[in-house]
Amino acid sequence: MSAYDEELLDEEDEEMPLTERELADDAQWKIIQKNTFTRWANEHLKTINKTINELETDLSDGLRLVGLVEVLSGKKFKFVNKRPNFRTQKLENVTMALEFLEKDEGIRIVNIDAGNGKIDVSIMDPSGHRDKIKPTIKPMNKDGVYYVEYTAVQEGLHSINITFSSVAIPHSPYGVQVSPAVNAKAVYATGRGIQPTGVRIKQNATFKVHTKDAGKAEVKIQIIGPGGANINCTCKPSKTEEGVYECLYIPPKVGQYVINITYGGQHITKSPFRVDVGPEKTSKIVAYGPGLEGGVVNQPACFTVETNGETGALGFNIEGPSKAKIDCKDNGDGSADVTYWPTAPGEYAVHIMCDNDNIPQSPYMAQIQPATTAFDASKVTAKGPGLEKDGVVAGKDTNFVVDAKKAGKASLHITCIDENYKAVEVIVVDNRDGTFACKYHPKSPVKHTIIITWGTVGIPKSPFRVYVTVPLKPGNVKVYGPGVEKGVKTWVKTYFTVDCKSAGPGDVAIALTDNNGKDVPCNTIDNKDGTFTVEYEPRTPGKYTVAVFFAGQEIPKSPIKVTVESSIDLSKVTVKGLETQEGCTFRYHNHDAIW
Repeated sequence: MSAYDEELLDEEDEEMPLTERELADDAQWKIIQKNTFTRWANEHLKTINKTINELETDLSDGLRLVGLVEVLSGKKFKFVNKRPNFRTQKLENVTMALEFLEKDEGIRIVNIDAGNGKIDVSIMDPSGHRDKIKPTIKPMNKDGVYYVEYTAVQEGLHSINITFSSVAIPHSPYGVQVSPAVNAKAVYATGRGIQPTGVRIKQNATFKVHTKDAGKAEVKIQIIGPGGANINCTCKPSKTEEGVYECLYIPPKVGQYVINITYGGQHITKSPFRVDVGPEKTSKIVAYGPGLEGGVVNQPACFTVETNGETGALGFNIEGPSKAKIDCKDNGDGSADVTYWPTAPGEYAVHIMCDNDNIPQSPYMAQIQPATTAFDASKVTAKGPGLEKDGVVAGKDTNFVVDAKKAGKASLHITCIDENYKAVEVIVVDNRDGTFACKYHPKSPVKHTIIITWGTVGIPKSPFRVYVTVPLKPGNVKVYGPGVEKGVKTWVKTYFTVDCKSAGPGDVAIALTDNNGKDVPCNTIDNKDGTFTVEYEPRTPGKYTVAVFFAGQEIPKSPIKVTVESSIDLSKVTVKGLETQEGCTFRYHNHDAIW
């Protein structure tokens, strides 16, 4: 190689570092420009108590840039992301400020940094190929701004190499991790924890994020509470549902909460959610029934509300994919049976309110399934002593039968609760002929409610209300008093007492007959203390029979025989002047005889 060639190569080596040095981040002219702009910006920003320390990072969220533009223009932006935690929110702020300068103020944004040259982009895929991805490069304006677009066909790390005038720009190459195709708008959230109203402080607020068929990406939850506080939220994959994440948070303060849910960095459908959290509340009102958990389109969804003595105006509101007709039946005992008819599948929020305020667990979230012809709950019947209003005794098994022969195929579900809302076990035996034998054992003499569903839909007449009584003990009934003892006289009112205090609740019936088997009128008085007084007045002497019935059963001591004596003592009656002469009169004289 000649000395001239060597000198030429040395000159080229010297020129290349010079070009790179001019484009480097620490180029002297860049540092001067940056310091000058920073001082100028801070002179204006100090009027709003803001400063810029690092030009490259402090403007990235757009807040200081928006503040500077507002100071310079004397105008205020209506909508600003004041707490931009997500990249999209930061870009919105920056874009809004730049668009205001260009469109409203007529200021052109130009690139004065690089000068003239050619932009080139090459992309290397995870397999090392540089020629399989062909980016398109389009100038957006005459000011040196370019728009680059490419389509990745493979998952993994891609290397984006950008050069200007054949020289790599600062920070190039850029590593881009390409994930599988994600459709964040196919992701949706359900649950009470994202409802606008009903959530209360210190309650577990739960919701689910459904990602099935949306591609693989990361679910991120950000909850911002009153005053901008970040609220902790747990988010775990469901153990039973594919593609579902179960989320939980506990709001500590009253106020509005903003729930941002993103999938692969993008907001899911309807995100962000705004939840107005209310104060703690206690209530005696209780709601239960299948319509609070689920149902089927075009079939009735039923539930019951019991006030338990609490006063106030009850109200109901159903929110969901469709409007639902609501019927309310007042049972006249402080309870109401409510039925609604959903016409579209999906999640429904069932609001139960007292004086326009949700009761503590409201809204209830009901999952309504699509319409089906596979079953018809209205064709299921249930009958038997265990469903009758009266006659069931505490401490004894009772039973009933469910007949679903004409109702199609579905699952049977039976719930039994006592008046304290404690569950009572119901044993169900499938008879394999479309009928089911059911048995339960009530322990307490209180009202029991039996709810029967077929395919999550309540059957006719459900819920059944059964008033369980204590076991009856007719043998403990006592009968005493002058009316069943010696000394009963004709034409003299008498009485006796029937004591049922230790026999249980039940009515008393008396059958009283005279010596000839004829009924003798009697009057039975309920003393309201478990005893009854029975009054009667015998008219003829002889043997009377007193039959005593308790709760429809004759007591063991019945019948009771009572001897009724005549009120006249014939031994003390004398007759005088009784001759056989015509025109004679006679008279009698009663010595101490009772007439």
